[in-house]
Amino acid sequence: CPPPPSPSLRSLTPPRHTHHRWVEAPQLRCLPATDEAKRAWQGEKDAVAAEVATAPPSVHLVGASSSGASRDARAAWFGQYTRTRDEIAHGRPVYANDADPQRVLWFNGHGLWVVSLRAATPNQAQGALLARDSAVVPTKIASEWAMISDGPIPQFVDSPTIQCMTPQKAAIYYKVNI
Repeated sequence: CPPPPSPSLRSLTPPRHTHHRWVEAPQLRCLPATDEAKRAWQGEKDAVAAEVATAPPSVHLVGASSSGASRDARAAWFGQYTRTRDEIAHGRPVYANDADPQRVLWFNGHGLWVVSLRAATPNQAQGALLARDSAVVPTKIASEWAMISDGPIPQFVDSPTIQCMTPQKAAIYYKVNI
């Protein structure tokens, strides 16, 4: 186990984008992982890697934006996203919008799939769409999407019609809805 943080580390100001701070936790202990736990963890990692390897080469974001988002905003973020070569974010594939490769669909490692502009670092990404789901591939997201609203105080608004689907399902969706 690593040593506890020194007093100088406890006094550090946390980054502005978080609400985290150091707290005393004398009851917290590090325990060595058992061989069984290590095997289970490796098995889970292998299963995720196998599912990522079979991720679709492209996906479509479709649906209607929430009432708080403009039609232009919807058009800019929806459409076909193609899997990027050799790019993985927190163990999940990354997809770039075919019309604007700076718009990407990626997993943030904290239980959110995010559609955002590509940023120098994930902490700088400003999302326009998000889904609270840890699915390995975006076509398996089961939770509801939310879209950033227009207005003086942007906020995420539930958008239950938004879906991420394979090109085959998108072809049927487009025939029925457009």
